[in-house]
Amino acid sequence: MPRTLLVVNADDLGISEGVNLGIAQAHRAGILTSASVMANMPAFEGAARLRQECPSLAVGVHLNLTAGSPLLPPSRVPHLVDGDGRFHRLDHLLARLTLRRIDPSQVEAELSAQVERALGAGFAPDHLDSHHHVHCHPALHSVVVRLARRYGVGGIRCPVELGLAPRRAGDPARGAGRGRGSRTAAQLKALGLSLLGLMLRRRVRGAGLLATDRFLGLSLGSGFSAEALQTSLRRLPHGTVELMCHPGHPDARLAALTRFVEGREAELAALLHPGTGELLRRIGVALGSYSDLSGWR
Repeated sequence: MPRTLLVVNADDLGISEGVNLGIAQAHRAGILTSASVMANMPAFEGAARLRQECPSLAVGVHLNLTAGSPLLPPSRVPHLVDGDGRFHRLDHLLARLTLRRIDPSQVEAELSAQVERALGAGFAPDHLDSHHHVHCHPALHSVVVRLARRYGVGGIRCPVELGLAPRRAGDPARGAGRGRGSRTAAQLKALGLSLLGLMLRRRVRGAGLLATDRFLGLSLGSGFSAEALQTSLRRLPHGTVELMCHPGHPDARLAALTRFVEGREAELAALLHPGTGELLRRIGVALGSYSDLSGWR
């Protein structure tokens, strides 16, 4: 029997057609099992078509408060937007949440609209996660748990990182030109989010919802290689694990919405690499989705 269940989830479904294409490729020919859709992004309709083309791809909702504009009119969610009616930058949002300068009811209204749009397009989400992990902020724990229970979504991402991915000599896993300082920053981010993930997981499981035991993706960094991914996969513990990834093909729409563009092809190649799937079979890792967590022992 496999000792580990691995959920391989691609974030940002719907952000651009290039990303949609990469996610479809990673699912059909690679190890990708799941993706989370952004309901307010320009390629959302393409993502809905992909659902029909890839019926075995599990889907969650990638709750979004930091990219683009809200689905609701800005006048209904004034705490969430700047003067142009667009979402605040991540650092501004986090500061406002920490200082309690955002009405949680506005957050809940906008995120409800995003979940409802996904449901209306025919998606049957099995989990919730979020762009930039904003749902891990303690101010939003109650909101995201209520959303999951209200809409019958069984799981919530809780990013309790596995640990730092070992770096081999010459491995460009964390992106070209990134040095020791950027690796240290990634480590600190992984530590901080893991602590928040532990807090959130306690709430999630206490509410009868599902969460994986561990998480992988933060310490791998952006644009990870097949070698770096396989090195991390060899260290998977027993239990349930989510691997977060961002496969895709760069395009102009993607570049207008995020700074992480070029590394997506490297992640796609890592997921498609024949050695990755072979490694999982050899070490006894089963691939699945959040829907499989409840039956895993």
